[in-house]
Amino acid sequence: IQGRQQYKEFTGNYPVGNNATVTKSLLGHGEKKVLILAVRRAHMNDKGEIVDPWGVPLQFYFSNDQVLIRSAGPNKAWEDSASPDADDLYRCARMEK
Repeated sequence: IQGRQQYKEFTGNYPVGNNATVTKSLLGHGEKKVLILAVRRAHMNDKGEIVDPWGVPLQFYFSNDQVLIRSAGPNKAWEDSASPDADDLYRCARMEK
């Protein structure tokens, strides 16, 4: 989340697109040449996507001034949060405008 905020501070907006596109933007390979060092330490797969500790690509959701990052969790399966056995992990934060 901090990397996306830093990107916005330098470029004026948040990176957009799917996981691979957002990752490329944060690595300085997008339209705007800004390198966010926090992403360089992240684990990535061979498609250039940021992955969770279990190797599953993270999902990013942007809405106005909020970002939600979702991991499939240890069982590597996307589940409904209402399921009693769901182990998906979520991180939500309000971003500065």
